[in-house]
Amino acid sequence: MASINIESYIENEILVITKDGRIFTGKLKGFDQTTNIILGNCYERIYKESLEKISLGIYIIRGDNVTLIGEIDEEVDRNILQNKIKPEMLKPVMLNLIKKQRQLIKYAKINIIHMCLLYV
Repeated sequence: MASINIESYIENEILVITKDGRIFTGKLKGFDQTTNIILGNCYERIYKESLEKISLGIYIIRGDNVTLIGEIDEEVDRNILQNKIKPEMLKPVMLNLIKKQRQLIKYAKINIIHMCLLYV
């Protein structure tokens, strides 16, 4: 079921958050039935004093490590990320997301990516 939704994102800019809280952006080039993701022109976003973007080129993310996939509106993203986001703003959001994910996996024994597809 998740594959049908992900297919509509092919060749679009997406954001992927992994189970360990890492954030990747790039153009979705492909995926498979286990939700392994191939990103082209991939960047890892690191929020420290300001936003840092590390270029990774073509990057593969294992499906069992994916927590969230969402399409990026590039204009909105550009406006938001002009060094206005501080790490301390994201920490509660990420901790809450990770906590909810662990609860869902513990009690429902499902991968959160198959439960919802969130637009960022």
